[in-house]
Amino acid sequence: MEVKILNNGDNIESFMSVARKWFDEANKAAFGLNIDMDAVIFDLARLISLPDCGVLVLIDNEKVVGFYGVSISQSKFSKQRIAEERYYYVVPEKRGISSLRLLKAAESWAKDKGCSHFIIYASQVASDLHDRTCKLYEKLNMKQFETSYIKEL
Repeated sequence: MEVKILNNGDNIESFMSVARKWFDEANKAAFGLNIDMDAVIFDLARLISLPDCGVLVLIDNEKVVGFYGVSISQSKFSKQRIAEERYYYVVPEKRGISSLRLLKAAESWAKDKGCSHFIIYASQVASDLHDRTCKLYEKLNMKQFETSYIKEL
């Protein structure tokens, strides 16, 4: 398995079948949020095109089996650069060590970009794996940073 960083000009279609699997697995209407796949595709293309953003893809036997979208911004608390997860998905049959490989590659990419911190999420909208994902992040010595609440208006 290998991880490739997509750059401006790379074909987004190379991982669209996996992005659609994420969409199928997502809790699409959780919390009253109606996920629009066209908006997700637009956002992923934007992440590829911007210098302080990126999409990393996990490749197994020349086939994309996962993707990780990340953006970088200045911390609202300091002048440090913070990398922030936007998307993280690995097809179910490749989860485990492969998921960790993709996460570690995203961390390394962020460090190479001069980031001091890396913020990742365990989204209940993204999948039903929320609790397991939280436990994984804690095993990786990550600390809970914030708790969010949402209300449909």
